Amino acid sequence: MAKLSIEKEDYIRRINFAFDNGLRLSIVFGAMTYSDNYDKNTSENVKEKAEKVELAVIHSPSGKFITDLILKANCYGGDDVRGYVKVSSLPKIILRVKEFDGKNINRILVLKELEK
Repeated sequence: MAKLSIEKEDYIRRINFAFDNGLRLSIVFGAMTYSDNYDKNTSENVKEKAEKVELAVIHSPSGKFITDLILKANCYGGDDVRGYVKVSSLPKIILRVKEFDGKNINRILVLKELEK
């Protein structure tokens, strides 16, 4: 069964979807994230709404970020997150992560490590 959690820190909002296939989708917006509020610092009021967000896909058992693998994303540097994602595209992204067949994920993670 999929699970949803919402975290509210001082200047960051995070929504986590945990799926049965062992993947977690983390959606973040707030100060200093790759979202509408990128230019805000931690002492400024951060908007409670966003049109663009930062997201990451995490393989929960290993804690490895696999955003680039699942979303074929152009991730930022070594962060392995995808930034400035339009909120209107989230339903498709959620479905892609939810339906990802994780049978070969451990093999994929080993190959990804070897590429470094």
